[in-house]
Parts: sequence; structure tokens; C-alpha cells
Amino acid sequence: MTSLLLAVPLVLAAPIPKDFNRPTLEGTWVFVSATSSGRPDALYDGAKWVLEKDGKATRHVGGDAGSAAGYKADPKAKTFDWTVSGTTWTGIYELKGDTLKVALGLESRPTEFAGPSVYVFTMKKAK
Repeated sequence: MTSLLLAVPLVLAAPIPKDFNRPTLEGTWVFVSATSSGRPDALYDGAKWVLEKDGKATRHVGGDAGSAAGYKADPKAKTFDWTVSGTTWTGIYELKGDTLKVALGLESRPTEFAGPSVYVFTMKKAK
């Protein structure tokens, strides 16, 4: 009993890991808006991405059954790379609550959520 009482303060004093309760990108994301070079892009109306933990993804655009895709996200650098049909676009992302914002560059990795040759997608996590 004494050893148990001595162990309780050690457990309570242990630091909480940085990743504890961190929101994740995994799940179904429904597009709220999409722009290409600052102009609205109606192609993505009703689109969604399904992101899996292992980097696999499914892209649903225009009511299609979905096509295989992949992604790689770095939470420290806030970078996001999207691969579909053998082509990879590099970008950045921002996750606030249930809103995911992704900017993908057509020519290079963007540094902000705007600009020429930049797609910007804003999505809400499906419940």
C-alpha cells in the first residue's frame, strides 16, 4: 500500500505529451470553398477528401465514386503534400477546430493562403 501511495505523485507529476489530444487530419473533409489564383472554382462544389491515418486518401469531386490519392502532412512545419494521378502538389495547411485550410501551389510550395498559381481549399470536418 505504501508503494502505491508513493507512485501516485509521480504519475500526477508526469508531463503531458505534446501530441495529447491534438486534432488530426484523418477523417472526411467537405469543401466549403475553393479558389484558383484567387478566383472561385466551382469544380469543387460538394467535393470531399477522405484522409486516412496511413497517408492514403480518396478524392470525391463532381459526384464521382472517388479516386485514390495520397497526402503527407508535417504538423510542425504545417506543410501538406497532395498526390493524385502520379502528380504531387506541395502546400501548406492550417487546422483550427473542425476547419482545415490547404493551399497547394501549381509551381512551388506557397507560403501563404493566396497568390497566383495557388489553389486554396477550405473544408469542414464531417460529423
